[in-house]
Amino acid sequence: MTNPVNVRYLCGFTGSNGRLFVTPKKAVLITDFRYLTAAKKMVPADVEIFDQKDGLKKLIGKLKNIGIEEQHITYAAFLSFKKHYPKLILKPISGIVEDMRMIKDEDEMKIIRKAVKIANAAFEKFVKTIKAGQSESDMEWNLLNVSRECGADGFSFPPIIMQ
Repeated sequence: MTNPVNVRYLCGFTGSNGRLFVTPKKAVLITDFRYLTAAKKMVPADVEIFDQKDGLKKLIGKLKNIGIEEQHITYAAFLSFKKHYPKLILKPISGIVEDMRMIKDEDEMKIIRKAVKIANAAFEKFVKTIKAGQSESDMEWNLLNVSRECGADGFSFPPIIMQ
């Protein structure tokens, strides 16, 4: 998996550079040196963690085919795989994790309910900060600040603010 949302869903890793390989027997996260320490704290103990410097070679050298999220891999990365691992068969698998993510368990529902409460509280506070003549970027900054005050980690997506 290369889609950061799917990687986070499956193993809890939130870094910006992570590839998750899942087999019927194990899961392996490959990331760079910046995230190795944090990854060990984020992911379950049964997920192996490899440094991308040599981890990809170790792992892929043992495989005959892998599934790729074709909507989340660059053409350059695809060509690199084909060049370095000419016998490796790449199979498209997009949509598998997205289908799993559509069904929510009770823990996910609790998180969603909490997020809605935070968003509502943040919006109520944000509305009170709006002043005539404010720029969109100032308003976005205020929204981010009140969102964090209310318990948010940040934005899920960039807000659309128009005057």
